[in-house]
Amino acid sequence: PRRFLDANQQSISFRQAVSSPAAVGTPSMVRLMQTLHSRFGRLSWASSLQAAQQTAQQGFAVSPRLHQLLSVDQRLRHSNAAQRFYPNGQPLAVGTHYTNPAYAHHLVQLAQHGADWFYRGESAQAIVTALGDQQGLVSREDLSHYQVIEHTPICLPIERHHVCGVAGSSSGGVSVLQALKMLEGHWTDNTPERFTRLTNAQALAFADRNAYLADPDFVSVPFQQLLDPQYLKQRQTQALEPNALGNPTAGLFAQAASAAGVDTPNTSHISVVDQYGQAASLTLSIESAFGSQIWVEAGGFFLNNQLTDFSFQPHDNGQLVANRVQGGKRPRSSMSPTLVLDQSQTQVIGVIGSPGGSQIIGFVTHALWQLLNQQSVAQVLNTGHVLRRGQSTELESDRFDFSMQHALAQRGHRLISQPMTSGLAIIWRDAQGQWVAGADPRREGTAQLAPSTKSIPNQD
Repeated sequence: PRRFLDANQQSISFRQAVSSPAAVGTPSMVRLMQTLHSRFGRLSWASSLQAAQQTAQQGFAVSPRLHQLLSVDQRLRHSNAAQRFYPNGQPLAVGTHYTNPAYAHHLVQLAQHGADWFYRGESAQAIVTALGDQQGLVSREDLSHYQVIEHTPICLPIERHHVCGVAGSSSGGVSVLQALKMLEGHWTDNTPERFTRLTNAQALAFADRNAYLADPDFVSVPFQQLLDPQYLKQRQTQALEPNALGNPTAGLFAQAASAAGVDTPNTSHISVVDQYGQAASLTLSIESAFGSQIWVEAGGFFLNNQLTDFSFQPHDNGQLVANRVQGGKRPRSSMSPTLVLDQSQTQVIGVIGSPGGSQIIGFVTHALWQLLNQQSVAQVLNTGHVLRRGQSTELESDRFDFSMQHALAQRGHRLISQPMTSGLAIIWRDAQGQWVAGADPRREGTAQLAPSTKSIPNQD
C-alpha cells in the first residue's frame, strides 16, 4: 500500500512514478493470448504469431503518430531505449524503416515453447534483469505464478438490444452500461439538450465508478445494486435535468472511499467479426505510450506502467480506498470492450471499443448512444467528442463553434476544450442487416475486410 508514497507518507508525483520499476506490474497479455487461443483458436499457436514476427523482422515505416510521440517524450530520451528511438539524438523520422530483430526472435521462441517460456524461462529472466535490483518488484516468482482470471460479463437490455461489457477490474463495463441505461429512450435532436443529458449521465456514472469500482477479487463491488433498474431509473431523473449537474455524487450502497487513479490514453483496441458471425472486442495496453520506458533489450519490448492505475493513497478520510495497491490485485482501468446483441441474445449486432485512458468510457458511451439511435458508423466517427468525468464538460478541440459552446455554458456547463485522440473501432450491423466497419480517423486504425469474409462489406 505504500508503493507510491514518499518517506512522509505523501503521494509521489505521477511523473516520478510512471518511469520507475514500482509502476511495472506482472505482464498479462502473453498468458491471456495463449489461454484464449487454447479455448477458441482454430489455427496453430505458431501461425497466430507469424505475421507479428515477420513485421518485427522485416520492419515497417515509422508513422507520423509514432514520430510525434517520440518527439514530445523527454524522459524516453534518457531511458535505456534511447539508442533504439533517437539515433544521433533525434527521434526516428516519419518513414524511417524500423526493425526489431530481438522481438522477432522473442516471438519465434514464444511460438515454439508457449507462454511458459515467457513466464518461467529465458524471457522471465530478461524481464527481471531489465528491472534490476529493485527490492524484488516483479520477481521470477511473480511471473511464474501469474494466472488469467475470468469474470462473467455484465449485460443490460438497452434500446431493444442487449449490451454486454466487462466486469473485471476495469470500470468501463459498469460505467458504460449505467450511462446508457440513464439515457435510454431520451434521445433528442436538440443538440445542447442532448449533450447535457449525455454528460450528466456520464458524470453520475463516474461518481459511482470512483466510489465503488476496483478489482472484484479484492473488493466487494456492488454490481447488482449499481445496475439495478430501479436505481438507474432514479439516476435517470437527475441525468435528464435541463442543466448540467453541479456536483454529482455516488449512490449510497455502503461506505466506500473514492479511488483516484491516472489512466493514460495510449491503449489499443481491436474489434473483430469473422465469417461465422463470431465476434471479439479486445482492449489491451502497457498504459503509457512507451509503458514504464524500461526496455527489455533481449526481448525488444517495453515493460508496462500499469500499476499507476492504482490509487496512490491507501486511505481517504480514514477509510480504505477500494483501488489501493495490494499484492496480486489488478489495478482499475477504464477499458470498455463492448458487444451488442439482439434482443434474443443469439446474434451479434455490434462490436466496439476504444483507447483513450479514462476518456474511453465517454468515447464508447457517446458512440453507442448514437448507434443505438440509428446514427451511422460514419456519423459516429466524425462527431466531435463531448464527455464529463468530474466537474467540467470536456469538448474536443476545433469541433464546436461559439454558438454551441455558448448554449452549453448557458446550461451551466464548465467547459474545457482539448484534443482527444480516441481510437474507436466499430463493426455494426445496419438496418439492412449488412455489416459496416469503421476506424477512428484520429489515429492510424483501419477497417479491413479479410479475403475469407466476402459477405462483410466495410466502410473506412
